[in-house]
Amino acid sequence: MRKAMRRLFRGRGRAGEGTRQPAPADPDGLVPVVKLTFLSDRPRPAAALAAAFIVLASTAASLAYWRADPNADFPLVATGNAVFSKHEIWRLVTTVFVHSGPEHLLANTLLLIVLSYLLFGYYGWLVFPGLALAGATAANWVALLTYPPEIRLMGASGMVYWMGAFWLSLYIAIDTRIGVGGRLLRAVGFALAIFFPTTFSPGVSYRTHAFAFALGLAAALPYFLANRRRFREAEQVVLE
Repeated sequence: MRKAMRRLFRGRGRAGEGTRQPAPADPDGLVPVVKLTFLSDRPRPAAALAAAFIVLASTAASLAYWRADPNADFPLVATGNAVFSKHEIWRLVTTVFVHSGPEHLLANTLLLIVLSYLLFGYYGWLVFPGLALAGATAANWVALLTYPPEIRLMGASGMVYWMGAFWLSLYIAIDTRIGVGGRLLRAVGFALAIFFPTTFSPGVSYRTHAFAFALGLAAALPYFLANRRRFREAEQVVLE
């Protein structure tokens, strides 16, 4: 009868553990349909620890800043003067963890938890915190070039925007269970709902957000191409 109707080409769990095979020609006119992808697995268990780490580090650095003299030059916060004139390059990284106040910290915390959990859970430490921190550092560096040297640039929002752009780009490339138009629509809708500002505040560095988002988009393509084989090997295809 129609034995090929449910023929499954297994990719056994995580990417790289199985082999994706092309669906053979079927006399009944059945077509291959992707049922599972690399993103269908659960994130690795340690992802919760990665999310907890970034929140605790941000909270600790922010508390130290709040308790310090507001007029003093806090050694973890980036300014153009400190980075470019004094060559204190580490501030481009440490300033990611420092927030101006509790509201600033809370505004970043939820997305930090979700995105760090997903990026570490699916792609590992190279992407988070590795590439995520590198992307945020680069965005901070570019942004400081456009500001007066005394302006303080702080907070994890740049990293959040990098992580969001990176995750959405890879979602579009990997989750082939849905047509490319549907993936684009979902990703653009999510990005507009979460990352596009509805109000504008003079204390927010929107240019840093834009730089970080652009860098996240740019980083996703070479990462996908370098890992395309293992992403495709994780797919499970059935004839329907």
